[in-house]
Amino acid sequence: MFTPTKYYSLSTKRVKDTEAFERELEAFEKEHSDFINFEQGDIATRLKELNQWYEAKEPIRIKRELAALTYKNSEEAQLETEYQKLANSRDMKDYLKVASTDIPAFLETMHSSGKLNAPDQADADVKRYNKLQADKAVQHYQSLAGTETLKRFEELKARITSPEFIARKKYLQSSNKFKQSEAYAMLAERKRLLKSPELKRHRKMLKKNRFGFMEGWTVTFEDRFGTAGLNEQKWLNRIFWGDQLMGQSYTPGDSLQNYTSQNIEANGHGIKIITRKEPSQGLAWDNKMGFVPRQFGYTSGIINTGKSHRQTSGRIEAKVKLTCAPGVYHSMYLLGDKMLPQIDVFHKLDTDTTSVECGMFSTKGSKVNKRVRRTKGLNLSKSYIFTVEWDSKKIRWAINGSIVKTERNPLPPNMPLYLNFASGVYSDSASNASMEIEWVKCWEKR
Repeated sequence: MFTPTKYYSLSTKRVKDTEAFERELEAFEKEHSDFINFEQGDIATRLKELNQWYEAKEPIRIKRELAALTYKNSEEAQLETEYQKLANSRDMKDYLKVASTDIPAFLETMHSSGKLNAPDQADADVKRYNKLQADKAVQHYQSLAGTETLKRFEELKARITSPEFIARKKYLQSSNKFKQSEAYAMLAERKRLLKSPELKRHRKMLKKNRFGFMEGWTVTFEDRFGTAGLNEQKWLNRIFWGDQLMGQSYTPGDSLQNYTSQNIEANGHGIKIITRKEPSQGLAWDNKMGFVPRQFGYTSGIINTGKSHRQTSGRIEAKVKLTCAPGVYHSMYLLGDKMLPQIDVFHKLDTDTTSVECGMFSTKGSKVNKRVRRTKGLNLSKSYIFTVEWDSKKIRWAINGSIVKTERNPLPPNMPLYLNFASGVYSDSASNASMEIEWVKCWEKR
């Protein structure tokens, strides 16, 4: 899912409904997907080929070549002239005339009958045979029979009477050869593609620079929690520094909960951090004594990307649902290598189901500089999409795409931050609660 800053509503009076916002995002994402798919699809690819062919002036070249192509100067005309010359010769006319009678068969019979060995001049067949031998037409027939000239004539006749030759002759004699060409079909195809609704829609988006602001954004981290357990390649299920120093979990300061891996549930559709009222033994950090064992009355959970993913700017977004319970807090925040500065994407620590805080905590001399904004008018029985986006100049917070806070960025330049989700207990009157995370996604602009 993609929620670019340009897409945010600037109104902080009313945060969009989550389902409506997600429908907007899905429609926007589909539109962008269609935009990209068009650029990589068959129409754009083919049009690029046709444009290159057109811009190289190939249609003009082909049109000129076809205009110069005439039947008079063709090979076909030469063959037909050769055929006509043979067909119109006296010898060939006589041959064809005699060949159409019974004379060839009679002559063949006489040659095989033996009558010519001792001819009886009174015999009618011998008389006819002698008479035929004196005939000029028969003489021409006999002189051509079996010759290369006759063979060539028959080859030419077969060629020029073939459907292919007739069609070729008709084409060469036509005055609209270009319209019959592949080049003309390609011009028509190009014209059709240039008028296609898909191209018009794509050009309209290009003209409006609909997706220009997305250039350079790259997804750097994403988890939709599609497995039955926490992906340990992506998430650490304890405080980062506890893992680095001891390889185990601990609880900071005066917090009343013990962080355990048993309080993190992943069912393949999201992840849930559960806060329970139950006794538990764990480690706590004491400013004087360091890490000390402590008996806790509550358990809860934390996950972070301290070992897997950090970024110095960009956008981080998650869809989250909270239980607003007495004495329990839920938080999504960004940290560097120290406890401060800290960006709270959201922080919830009261039972009011209509509001949530976001803010920036940084140091100013020896003091903590706190800049927090409370957004009202929510319905926290439902999920919300919480976003923070920051660059070297500003930090922006958004809920369901509506910007709720903008601050000047006080972070040190190029400070890598990692993402944390945590629930905990701040009052001994706490009850069971949970924070459900449906998905997380991070981007950087490069």
